[in-house]
Amino acid sequence: MISEAVLRQLYPSAREGAVEGVVSQAGEVLSQFGISDRQNRLHFFLAQIGHESGGLRIAEENLNYTAPRMMQVWPSRFPTLASTNGLAGNPRALANSVYGGRMGNDAADDGWTYRGRGFIQITGKDGYAQVGERARLDLVGNPDWAAKPEHALRVACAFWTWKGLNPKCDAGDFVAVTKGINGGKTGLQDRFNWLEKVQDLVAWPLNGAAPALPEVVLGIPRLKAAQLKLRDLGLYDGSIDGIFGTRSRKGLKVYQADNGLPVNGKLTQATVELLGI
Repeated sequence: MISEAVLRQLYPSAREGAVEGVVSQAGEVLSQFGISDRQNRLHFFLAQIGHESGGLRIAEENLNYTAPRMMQVWPSRFPTLASTNGLAGNPRALANSVYGGRMGNDAADDGWTYRGRGFIQITGKDGYAQVGERARLDLVGNPDWAAKPEHALRVACAFWTWKGLNPKCDAGDFVAVTKGINGGKTGLQDRFNWLEKVQDLVAWPLNGAAPALPEVVLGIPRLKAAQLKLRDLGLYDGSIDGIFGTRSRKGLKVYQADNGLPVNGKLTQATVELLGI
């Protein structure tokens, strides 16, 4: 379980009730969706919701835009000031204009009803249906639930499962996780900043039990040091990012084989000591 003290240190600007809601759900929900089963899954998840929600501060999409901001966010829809057509400062009308008639929105006010909500914002009636099914919550009938502290973590985990992000975590592909959430690499540096903060603060496994594999739990500086060592030995040519994914582990297996260690691609105690990190 993640303690309230750790979460408040990780998300110091969280809105009222958000941290308490996560603490009350974390033990059951993170396990139910397999997110606490592996270190990368947990760390990637906490980093991504940190970015997406502004540190658990934002729970609902703010559509109260100025006309110039509308032109920045939706340049193809609003190429000129004239094309904004009085939608500036009118969140409901703007939502129905930009979201109406797509993403499953088929009623007149659906764009507004199914605007973005949650730690990882769901948008569109189809999205609310898909996430609600996995969360076992009627989000189509009760879209506001997605932003409620008592449901927000479960909804975010259900979104994570809907997008199939756990396998991308297992491959150590943080960029692919980002693309799975927003379709591109928007805010990638901030997401990496969140990841570094999470890795420094959140220990794994959460229950204090031994991990399924005999791997030492390291913070991001030492993981980077391992990657640097492998790169210096010509065994790794990827980014020095502290994400120990497929390429890092492939190089580590060669290192283990060369040095008479059990070849499992894991940072075991013996491997860490030999690497000198």
